[in-house]
Amino acid sequence: MKISGELQEVKMSHSHLVRRHVANLVGLGKLIQAADEIDDMQDAVKMIVQSSMDLDLVIRELYK
Repeated sequence: MKISGELQEVKMSHSHLVRRHVANLVGLGKLIQAADEIDDMQDAVKMIVQSSMDLDLVIRELYK
């Protein structure tokens, strides 16, 4: 049972790390949908690229 609890903790930790970046990407996508100005859209796209790179790094760290 101890191993099961430890695995659950690892799973929750990994899920939190990944979902944070996914939530950022979803929020930025919604920001683009609502944006009236091209500058706002360009800023959001830059943040999407950064958040995607951050997510990629997290995934690489989890599975190395």
